[in-house]
Amino acid sequence: GEIKDGVMYLSDLGIIARTCWQDIPQHFQYTSLDSFIIMPDHMHGIVTIDKPNDVVGMCKMDNGGGNHCRVVACNDPTITKPSENTVDAHMSSISPKSGSLPTIIRSYKSAVTKRARQIDPNFTWQPRYYDHIIRNAESAYNIRRYIQNNVQNWVED
Repeated sequence: GEIKDGVMYLSDLGIIARTCWQDIPQHFQYTSLDSFIIMPDHMHGIVTIDKPNDVVGMCKMDNGGGNHCRVVACNDPTITKPSENTVDAHMSSISPKSGSLPTIIRSYKSAVTKRARQIDPNFTWQPRYYDHIIRNAESAYNIRRYIQNNVQNWVED
């Protein structure tokens, strides 16, 4: 989409991105969504995962590239028994765990890509995303404010 006079107008691709984002809790049992914004070339959103070892993540995804991105490993412990010392056991131990933020974002990006390529066959995401664990109310407030003000700050970016 594009920003005109401080308002974000979503394109058909932006509408797909928003719809798929809003559908996340329907596909992941322990999730809820907080503030989010779809921007012309990226998005920001807060996903709450409310299960043991609560994790709140903020993701910035864009389809440009060149961002400094990182992926935080899932906090779920993986125990591999010595008798499971196979390639399959190893791959399972390093794969994202069901319901983790990496799994949620991978699913989201896949769903958007599948639908977006019906409109634009060249649609792609950058291969990674930025996430941040929100550890307290002040941080949550600041991140929400950043998301809510992102359209107004677009010119400065």
